[in-house]
Amino acid sequence: MTVPQCLTWAASKGYKYAGLEYSSECWGGNTLNSGAANQTNASCSLLCAGNQRTYCGGSSLLSLYITNSTLISPGTSS
Repeated sequence: MTVPQCLTWAASKGYKYAGLEYSSECWGGNTLNSGAANQTNASCSLLCAGNQRTYCGGSSLLSLYITNSTLISPGTSS
């Protein structure tokens, strides 16, 4: 998984948001959970399985994007 792959997939499904978690999971949705909270950049410390130069979330944390490729928050609790 890479950030562009996840963004492309989420956009193709009509999702507003794309989130990467655990290095290789890609999630999509149109709303954020009411319990979602910003975390520090350091919290999302897992490198993407498909690109070891970028980060793809953390343990129960999403690197969250709007499908137009704009980073919302590097660590959003899922």
